[in-house]
Amino acid sequence: MTIVCAIHAADGVWIGSDSRCTDGGRIVPGDYPKWLRKGGLWFGVAGWAALMPILEGAELPAEPVAAYLELRHILAREGWKSPEFDMGSRGGPPMYGFDLLIASPAGVWNCDGDGSIIKAPEGEFVAIGSGSSYAYGAWHALHDRWVSNDSDAQLNYAIEAAIRYDTGCGGEIFVKRLGDE
Repeated sequence: MTIVCAIHAADGVWIGSDSRCTDGGRIVPGDYPKWLRKGGLWFGVAGWAALMPILEGAELPAEPVAAYLELRHILAREGWKSPEFDMGSRGGPPMYGFDLLIASPAGVWNCDGDGSIIKAPEGEFVAIGSGSSYAYGAWHALHDRWVSNDSDAQLNYAIEAAIRYDTGCGGEIFVKRLGDE
């Protein structure tokens, strides 16, 4: 349960998240990063804490679509399964119980556990995790009312809404513009 979000705005690509981790409805003490940098790509994970160490150890291509396809091949080779989502036994692609955002200065890609990957249009806010509905609502309600195109503030407001209304979200807020490292 979490909120992970991003936007490819006029002032760059921005990523953000909360830092709460839950386990079966229990809040795990501490702050947990939801974004991981690998080369020129940033990976934002919702749903599977076990995916972070896999991403950390993986050799992935620098192109987002190729990186996601390679990650799925790694999961299949290592025998990772989500029985509750297993479409492979019914002739479909293997399903994994996570959602993933991949961000680079070139854009944001939304990756589902079913293997789909969609590049978000420039200017569109993208969110995954249990708090995504609240974040989408806050961002869209305020987007046209912003005095400036302050992407930092926009992501902070969206994450704050998710934290306020979704008990699975919380902890410290992380917001970063890519390229400022």
